[in-house]
Amino acid sequence: AGRAGRDGKKAYPVILYQKTDEQKLVDNLQASFPDIPFIQQTYHYLCNHFQIPYGAGEGVTVDFDVVAFAKKYQLPLVPVMNALKFLERDTWLVLSEALTMPSRFKFEIDSAELYKVQVQYVKYDKLIKAILRSYGGVFENYILINEYEFARKLGLPYDRVVELLKSLESLEIASYLPSTDAPQLTFLQNRVDYKHLHIDHIFIRDRHQVKEEEVNGMIGYIERSNCRSQSLLLYFGEKNAGFCEVCDLCLIRNHQKKQRADIKAEIKSSLLAGAKNIHDLVASLTIGTEKKRIEIIRDLLDAEKILLEDNLYSWNTLF
Repeated sequence: AGRAGRDGKKAYPVILYQKTDEQKLVDNLQASFPDIPFIQQTYHYLCNHFQIPYGAGEGVTVDFDVVAFAKKYQLPLVPVMNALKFLERDTWLVLSEALTMPSRFKFEIDSAELYKVQVQYVKYDKLIKAILRSYGGVFENYILINEYEFARKLGLPYDRVVELLKSLESLEIASYLPSTDAPQLTFLQNRVDYKHLHIDHIFIRDRHQVKEEEVNGMIGYIERSNCRSQSLLLYFGEKNAGFCEVCDLCLIRNHQKKQRADIKAEIKSSLLAGAKNIHDLVASLTIGTEKKRIEIIRDLLDAEKILLEDNLYSWNTLF
């Protein structure tokens, strides 16, 4: 964009589209702004999907496959994705892009209880000691861990280390979140019911109006313009711009004007040479289609520049 014509030569931009693209634009606009009930429904399906009870869930982070979610609840994908954006804007949740998230680990019991576990379950003892020696704050917060590093230190296969970590979680001794590259969904507030799920409907309405004007502007530019340049300038607020005389629409209009003038001149010349019936008159012309020739003959009749008597057409010499 902006590079055409820099070499001083005439440039020819091209729009590639078909009639169905217009409906796709309109459909995409509607899908981009789901109504409030749909957004509320998406939120509650999300909470049900991840088994978030009412009054809980703040800070919960989960792997989220939006395609699988939409398929499970038989929801249209694009409106779901946009519903998530509005829920994120209103600080109910946040959805991260797909990126590699390292494994995270946190003990869920205190050090005294953990010591009892080490005594009772000898198979976990070396791993627990390795974690405690390698990381601080593991009782208070999630820490990032490297399973391969533990496997090297303990002389165990990687899969065995992962198995032990998962076992600690199943015993509710610890929380273990394996490494993932899936998008992450985090609930920022506790789950609420429909009545307390605030969605900024005024913002959605205003944004929908702006986007609708943009879509109508694009459709108007393609379908209803008299001049490409004039349409663009009008879109940006210049209401008194004239025709550019160089775009495709101006060239077509000027060609049609010239063709019309040439057909009129041919009709006048033919009729000044002698009166003719409609068939001979149309056949004597060389410019334009038969439909266009007959259209102009009718216009000249209405303007009384052509006279019709006994099915013969003649030129009115007063013109």
